[in-house]
Amino acid sequence: MRSSSSLEIKTESGSNIESEKIISVMKKTMKNHMIVAALIATVTFAAGFTLPGGYVQSGSNNQGMAVLSTLPTNGTDGYLAAVTRENFERFVREDSIAMLLSMLAIVIYFIASFPIKDMRTVGTYLLLGNILTLLAMLAMVIAFLDGLLAVVSTSSFLDRITIVTRSTLGSVVSMRSSSSLEIQQDNGSSIESEKIISEMKKTMKSNMIVAALIATATFAAGFTLPGGYIQSGSSNQGMSVLSVLPKNGTNGSFESFVIEDSIAMLLSMSAIVIYFIASFPIKDMRTVGTYLLLGNILTLLAMLTMLVAFLDGLQAVVSTSSFLDRITIVTYLATFLIFLKLTSFSV
Repeated sequence: MRSSSSLEIKTESGSNIESEKIISVMKKTMKNHMIVAALIATVTFAAGFTLPGGYVQSGSNNQGMAVLSTLPTNGTDGYLAAVTRENFERFVREDSIAMLLSMLAIVIYFIASFPIKDMRTVGTYLLLGNILTLLAMLAMVIAFLDGLLAVVSTSSFLDRITIVTRSTLGSVVSMRSSSSLEIQQDNGSSIESEKIISEMKKTMKSNMIVAALIATATFAAGFTLPGGYIQSGSSNQGMSVLSVLPKNGTNGSFESFVIEDSIAMLLSMSAIVIYFIASFPIKDMRTVGTYLLLGNILTLLAMLTMLVAFLDGLQAVVSTSSFLDRITIVTYLATFLIFLKLTSFSV
């Protein structure tokens, strides 16, 4: 019998060359978005087995279990242990959600890669895949922050960032979708402006991959913290070693690393969101240019912050190094100057 799963999907009557061009552009966009979704899926998958806090290594009944999932919630440190376990359980849930959403997005992009000729259908797949990928990114950010909160000694900075991020996720989920793919072309736009817009969007596709790589690297760094985790049976078991040290130079460098790594993660994810929004068929050259500039600034700042986090992370675990001290000072100064230059740009 004739296969019911044939990929020969009939085009609607009246479809023309213009609609085929739009479909081609949307499918090219989905290819890049699928790479981002795949990166999210792989890093959240890996995070599920490099859990914050490590695993119980002693010969107890809990050997091989995640340290933070077995903390006792009674006794003197019961409250702290309960808070830590709650953050850890949130991390597990949110990491799993991010993994599932990104995998669903990949499936959607795969289906849309079939030779579908109906522009509305392809547009629906693109929008659905984008929504799933964006939600996966938000879940990944919250998982990252909750994972850090579970292993790092009290950090008001991380607390504030987590609250803001949760509020952002709630707003995105509850708001009515304003990202309709039917964006009208401004009056007076020309073939020349369309070419410029096309070039800007090609640039954003490449830049989005860079931002995604930064996001995945900083996400992974949040759970392979410099200094490792406390494995003994103390009240701080499962916590980051350097976060519970007395306040000194090493502890200060570690705290700087955590803050800078978190900022780099948030900046790169924000850049990806900007590039995603700009991938919609917007025909106004100034609007697309604004998205490109904003995304590029966020990506560059994420790279600089990631570099500073790298140096502070090294300083936290390497014995006194005048070379690292000098490099860090130069990098801080260069970051500040570049930030001033970037903020002076205009579209």
